[in-house]
Order: sequence, then structure tokens, then C-alpha cells
Amino acid sequence: MQKSNFYEEPIGESVVIKLDHHIGSRSLTNFYRNDAKFQSPLISFTQYYQLFRGELKTHRSPKLIFRASRDGFSEVEFRKRCEDQGKIVIIVKSKGGDLFGGYTTETLKLDQRGSNVKDEESFTFRFDDNTLYIFRLMHDHNIHALYRYSSLYLFAFGYCFWVCGDANTSTYSSSHNATQDYILPECKLPQREINQVFDDEFPNNIVPDEKRQYFGGFNFLVEDFEVYKVVE
Repeated sequence: MQKSNFYEEPIGESVVIKLDHHIGSRSLTNFYRNDAKFQSPLISFTQYYQLFRGELKTHRSPKLIFRASRDGFSEVEFRKRCEDQGKIVIIVKSKGGDLFGGYTTETLKLDQRGSNVKDEESFTFRFDDNTLYIFRLMHDHNIHALYRYSSLYLFAFGYCFWVCGDANTSTYSSSHNATQDYILPECKLPQREINQVFDDEFPNNIVPDEKRQYFGGFNFLVEDFEVYKVVE
């Protein structure tokens, strides 16, 4: 299991002001001031730091290039804004409340024949409150890190999840039913205890690995999703 609790407390404007007084570096304090302006309806400032600063080690704030609740859920609008953008992070919130996404260094685009795309740096992730779980495919499966469709689906992370056009009303978005079999062992979600009366499905009130929900489940609806271009 790979998880991150990087920056349990977010860095905000009050900390930036202290940096101004005690460090005196304009470039450094401007760096943190730009981060302090980050706003998203999907992830908190703490979650932003865990993902972008902690996991991706970015040194510049990412650029928001698409937000479905602002730009619409249509395939046309998504293609116009998100294709050929280079390294990107996609953050998805399902109507069921799951918060997850993926990172790729390969550009998003249509492929009329459909194709698998290799990406050794790609990963998917899930937030459970302020805990970030990172899922990396086993080496042999990196050739299926992404799948480019000819239509219908906006993007797909191999063995993980895929999102369709009009995902707020269409139930073609879904998750792979055996993600745990294709990711590195250390990336598997931990067993989870549940507070319920003992039954035959979950002996000892423990949800086994294959029953853990990594992403949005089967045929989920999307509340909103964002696409960020990683700025280097």
C-alpha cells in the first residue's frame, strides 16, 4: 500500500506572510502565495499538496484546463480543451462520493482504431478523507496504462477506470473488477474493518481485498471532474 499524509495542515496566506518576514525571498514566497490561491470544488488544499507537491514533486502550480461543471460534460468540449496537453492529472468525484483520479505523461487524444498506450510513470489514486492512496501497475502491465478510444469514452486508465462523455447522466463510466490483481502488491488497499453485525459475506467484519472499492464502482455517475496540466 502506498499512501501519503504529506502536509497534514495546508499552507495558507498566514504562513506566506511569515515567510516574507523571516526568509525574505520574494521568489519563494510568491511560489507559496500562488499555491495559497488554489481552489477546487473537488479536493481540499491539503489533498492538493499531498498529490501535487508530495507525490508528483511539482515546483509550479498546475493549470486547470477543464472542469466539467464549468465547461460541460460533452466529448467535444473535453477534446477541444484536453487533447495534446502533455502531462496531466485527472480528478473525478462520483455521485456516490468516491474521489479518485489518474496521472499520465502521455497525451490524451482520439484513436479511430483504438489503442493501448504504454506509460511507465502513470498511476491512479484515491482519496479517503486526507489519506491519499497511490496505485501503480505492475511492470508487465504498463503497456496498458492508457487506452485511447475512437469515441464514447473520454479517457481510460488500464485495469483501473474509464469515464464516458455526458458522464453525469450516462452510466457507461465504470471501474475494472480486479484492479488489485494488476497493481503492485504494496499499492493494494488495506483490509478495512466494518461496523456491522457478523454475516456470511464479511467474516470477522473484515472487507477482503477483492471487495474494496478502488474507484467509482460499476457504472457510476460523475458529479464533477477536473483536468490539470502539469507545469514544469
